Amino acid sequence: MNLSDRKKTYLREMGVDVWQLRRPASARDQKIPIEQAVSPQPTERALRHGSTHQPETAPPVERPSVPAAASKAPAIPPFSVVCLAKGDVLLLIDPGQTKAALRFALDLLSAASGIWGGELDQLSFDWPQPGIDNNAASRNRALGAFLAKQIGDRVPSLVLMGQEVADRLEHTPDDCLILPPLGALMTQGELKRELWARLTGRQ
Repeated sequence: MNLSDRKKTYLREMGVDVWQLRRPASARDQKIPIEQAVSPQPTERALRHGSTHQPETAPPVERPSVPAAASKAPAIPPFSVVCLAKGDVLLLIDPGQTKAALRFALDLLSAASGIWGGELDQLSFDWPQPGIDNNAASRNRALGAFLAKQIGDRVPSLVLMGQEVADRLEHTPDDCLILPPLGALMTQGELKRELWARLTGRQ
């Protein structure tokens, strides 16, 4: 039971300890759990609108897209261009790997120059070449430079060029006779007769 302050004083003077039941803690005195003390509480305004406060988070960082690697241009397969010169006629062909094609080219050069037998100058342009990128642009420049040197050194009156060689150049000389593909020219009589008529007309 509750004792008055005066009775408490008398009892303490007599050496008697006074014990008293504590009153129930009021709602205001109750301790707030640590979780509630740390976490922010929704405000009255937020509750009224049906929303609660959420901690702000940084927006996601957009990573720059990495472009797909550019497809690398395929390497140019190896080939050779043979430059044959007799008299004032220059012949540039790609004979491939067959000796028959080279023999046919020699006969064609003799017929075009009118010189059977005698001296023959022969040079080869081989691709790829060391120190040069193996792509179409580099090939065209290198082959064009080779052709320009041969024409500049010999100053021929007639330049015969196989279709395979012409297809690998950006520009062909103005006074240049483009031959049909060598394989077709060797086997088709009509193409041979047509070429012979063109050569005769230029002489």
